[in-house]
Amino acid sequence: MKHIREHEVGGVRVPKPHARTLKHLVAPWTGGSERVWLGMTNIDPRSSSNQHGHPEKEEIFYVVSGRGEIAVGLERQAIEAGSIVVIPPGTPHQLFNDSDETLKVLSVVSPAFEASEFNLQHSITGT
Repeated sequence: MKHIREHEVGGVRVPKPHARTLKHLVAPWTGGSERVWLGMTNIDPRSSSNQHGHPEKEEIFYVVSGRGEIAVGLERQAIEAGSIVVIPPGTPHQLFNDSDETLKVLSVVSPAFEASEFNLQHSITGT
């Protein structure tokens, strides 16, 4: 059994203009899973993720806390704690935090990311 505590997992800090912290909670390179990636995104107030898509990967977002908006393809909707959004493979998506508090979103992706692929799609450099 592998037991992970979110508060003990270090994060990758992404600077402006898409200021946020990304945590790999369960990933193939952390020894947690081979087929599923689980991560936490903490989007700074008045910030967003970069727009991106994942060819051949399905993603599900669960909003843990905060509020904002999500764009999936050509649709854009308000999200808040308890919101669940399913993103089909290859569909461009982007999270927006339009509030003064952190937007905390849990993500599940299958099949799992490879580390280099994750960094490229999420505009992370130098890791």
